[in-house]
Amino acid sequence: KKEDIEKNITLIRDNLDLLRRAFDFTALKEELLILKTKSEDPKIWENENAKEVFQKKSIIEKKIHDFNFIIKNLSDIEDLIILSDQEDDDEFLRDVFEESKSLLEHSNRTRYEILLS
Repeated sequence: KKEDIEKNITLIRDNLDLLRRAFDFTALKEELLILKTKSEDPKIWENENAKEVFQKKSIIEKKIHDFNFIIKNLSDIEDLIILSDQEDDDEFLRDVFEESKSLLEHSNRTRYEILLS
């Protein structure tokens, strides 16, 4: 089972690397700040591009959120693996495997969504 978890972790890391290469997350965060400022303008609805501002803001927020979600949960899984080394509990290891499997599915879905957008 532990080998399966490590395989999932490797695949998740591969997805993260691909996402890092596909997007400049620093630039995305800067663009998000600009869009947030525009969206907070009380006269935003006078602008004919208001809807586009909110849509683009939403898309960027989702990309950043999904990326950060994967990073955080990957770190959590890696911590759980260390814990599982200390525990001799097959059920705990199965739970960690299920977590890694779920995160791998999420990272695959995120990769496809981001690359197709």
